[in-house]
Amino acid sequence: MYSKENWDATLFILIFAIVGALFTSLVFKVDIDTFFNYIPLQTLTFLIFMDIFIKILVKDKVFEYMTIQLIHITHVNIRLLFYLLCIASALISGIMEDVSVALIFNPIIFRATKILKIETKPFIMGITSSILIGNLLTPFATPVSIVIASGFDLNMGWYFKYFSILFVLLLGTSLFLIDKFFIKKLPSPSDKDVQILMVIMDPEYVIVNKNRFIRLIIYLVILVICIAFNILPFMVVSFITIFTLLVERIKFDKVLKTANWNLLFLYCGLFILIGCMIENGTIDMIQDGLSFIIGGNLIIAMLIILIVGSLLASFVSKSLTSIIFIAIISTLFLESFTNSVDQTLLILALTIAILIGGNMVPQASSFILFTIQLAKTEKVPSLTYQSFKKEMSKFSVLSVSITIIYYILLAFILKLL
Repeated sequence: MYSKENWDATLFILIFAIVGALFTSLVFKVDIDTFFNYIPLQTLTFLIFMDIFIKILVKDKVFEYMTIQLIHITHVNIRLLFYLLCIASALISGIMEDVSVALIFNPIIFRATKILKIETKPFIMGITSSILIGNLLTPFATPVSIVIASGFDLNMGWYFKYFSILFVLLLGTSLFLIDKFFIKKLPSPSDKDVQILMVIMDPEYVIVNKNRFIRLIIYLVILVICIAFNILPFMVVSFITIFTLLVERIKFDKVLKTANWNLLFLYCGLFILIGCMIENGTIDMIQDGLSFIIGGNLIIAMLIILIVGSLLASFVSKSLTSIIFIAIISTLFLESFTNSVDQTLLILALTIAILIGGNMVPQASSFILFTIQLAKTEKVPSLTYQSFKKEMSKFSVLSVSITIIYYILLAFILKLL
């Protein structure tokens, strides 16, 4: 729907939301204020404050420093560097928006591989896969993750319990395959090129104010600890962001201009639109049709969510798909799947469908489009739209297949316990 670059997704969603709210209010006699009650203000507040804090860290090149340090730690051992960069990008994507992670890692990779005279594509595909898989680490990894976590009241402990093993399995499989078929075949860079890279990419060059740099790292560590142990994450993010602005004397009006307000308005429109669908009975009609097809069978329900969710997330919208399925699954809980194990498995299926399966085409993830544009600028012919489309289709199918097998086994184990 709004995967086409020349369409303004937010504008169209807001128009549809306003028209839908007016139509539903007039035809179904629903008070107009009802639709605004569907907007989760706490979730959207978290999104904005987290976005502001991450932008401060990115501006001061905290993550860029860490990435360049990895190059020096590995002494440009190609395979070791590949694994460390991919693991680091996966971990960072657990707390940072995908585009920001790509903005940190990909330019450094393009520069490093050009200096070392080695192929760029295996590293970029490894980083891309790692970023997507890293979204499974926390309920705050992406805006969609936050919406799903908010919709089902999920916390960090829940994500660790049900996604930690799958995270290791998917990341390990992806990196192993890329290493086996691409990285191992790369020639070792010459000592001269390594020395040039070490001089050009000195981590100390990125630090402007050392004291402030250290303080920002301390703020980040505190935030990560609070998120990891689920210590009032929404309050902590807001407090740390405001505290950082005050202590570091960063002008609030300038920071507000850089915040992702487009995302905020997009989600407001989506939630109002879903409120309309709930109030006018559209969600109930969809749910009734799915209930008839599913027939109370958990495996069929999981497969439908995984397959249909992946397709809709890839070719329509991850955000819209997640909100629609949250409403549908919540109704299924009340009628067909009252067992807590069944409910958990359905939530897992939805999360995987959106975050992992919903990447069959480059348009599904804005950071991939950014990477394609960067590759074009850097004149890397092996990283085109078509090559990404081919590789991401393979990634989605492989990852969803592994996930289906894993969750069928998990369902069997949980039913026995």
